[in-house]
Amino acid sequence: MKFFTLIIFTGIYLFSGVSFANCGDGARQSKVYRAFVACQELRAAKLPTEINQLTQKITDNGFCGINGCDTNETLNKVCTDPAGYVCQQNQGRYLTTDCEIDLTKPEDVANTPDYVDAECRAQAQADLFFEAHKSECPSAWGPDICQKILKISHSAELDLLEKKAVYTAERQDKLTAVFQRIQKKYLSLIKTSTIIPENRKSMLIEKIRLTHLQVAPADDVPCMNTGAKGPETELFNQLSPDGKNLIVVCIGAMSLLDHLNEKELMMTIAHELSHSIDPCSIEVDYSLKDQGDPDLALKTFPKLLQCLRGGTGLRGCENGTLNCNSDQGITQFRHQYESAIKGSVLKKIGAWMHERQLVDDAPDCPMGKSDPRQDGDDGSDYRRDPQPVDQIQESFADFMGAEVVGHILQEDQQLKHLDQKSQLNALVATAASFDQLHGVCQKDNTHDEHPVGMIRMNRNIMSSKYFREALGCTNGPPHTKNAGVTCQGF
Repeated sequence: MKFFTLIIFTGIYLFSGVSFANCGDGARQSKVYRAFVACQELRAAKLPTEINQLTQKITDNGFCGINGCDTNETLNKVCTDPAGYVCQQNQGRYLTTDCEIDLTKPEDVANTPDYVDAECRAQAQADLFFEAHKSECPSAWGPDICQKILKISHSAELDLLEKKAVYTAERQDKLTAVFQRIQKKYLSLIKTSTIIPENRKSMLIEKIRLTHLQVAPADDVPCMNTGAKGPETELFNQLSPDGKNLIVVCIGAMSLLDHLNEKELMMTIAHELSHSIDPCSIEVDYSLKDQGDPDLALKTFPKLLQCLRGGTGLRGCENGTLNCNSDQGITQFRHQYESAIKGSVLKKIGAWMHERQLVDDAPDCPMGKSDPRQDGDDGSDYRRDPQPVDQIQESFADFMGAEVVGHILQEDQQLKHLDQKSQLNALVATAASFDQLHGVCQKDNTHDEHPVGMIRMNRNIMSSKYFREALGCTNGPPHTKNAGVTCQGF
């Protein structure tokens, strides 16, 4: 459900010993920072020479945008191959005409102006904190040792300073409003669906209704503070201790919020909300209640899984576009699970039986051994194990998220809130975001649970008629490799 190689972090770390006066100096010299500042200046530029200079500055720092790479950008042109288009523009490193940007690498986010400003505000508060608490240290220690000790003894208080600088009330309110709008539309679409069977609706409604958004700083969510490799960029859906679904927003994603395209943000939230009812999620839920049914998802979403996978057979797995679990991968998954179990022989047998039943009851969950080479903190990295894992969980969330957002955007269009510029920015921003994930701009699929961006954008997302037409793509889905389909969700 998580969206978003050794990384050399080039930004700044909170409480790294850098004085506030010099805070962020290194980041301000980075290409990410310079490109973003040039983009903002370009929006206000009037003179042709100034416009040309700033456009070139954006390109020189590794980004495209505002006619910097394509002077003939049109909506129709992008609609034919949105994923391929943005990859042609400097591998998807793209600034929209409103200087909107999405980044997946922690070291890139660490060099954005908003993150730098927040970290420097937090650093200033930390300096005041150290000054107020220096009496707790013996004078013989000196200021450096004293700060190191205070960082340990007051870690929670210092972590909170960073969280407050990034998780502002305005950002929390913005995210909450987007989430609530999407959740409301999701519930409405399930209730009125003519495709989802009536006897399945109450289960889906309950799962969506009980999903919550975690945007307030929390002590038990490590990614809400900057980690060893930088600010994590993920939003992800996880089960909370009470069995309800919780969407978590990591610090890197929150720091980008003010400069994310609104429609792309809606797509991301809708994707994560969709994980509460994805095939794997509902199959596991029913298995844990001793009501397991391996065909549950097929019955709940008639023909959808087969349409997205694109193959033949009961589940659409034979010669499909999306990967399904392999027999060898499932065997390796079982073996890895069994090897990890510790305790008495009886406990091992009990846990193995439980896991075996889950595997049988939840065939649409990704199953394979983990890949130690994959960097879980880097959203652009992907699983390279020889055995593929099932990709329907992520593809379902892509498609259903697009269906919900598409309905909302069509309403906005009817209210004249969506012009062609907004459509183009939304399409490009969404494509750029997905192209940066799990194999940057790769054309061929991988063995990761997330398909490559080319498939996720051109197939999964654009197979929603509501989404693509809301963004002005009225000539059908893209007919690129592994695309060209229209599926139905509601």
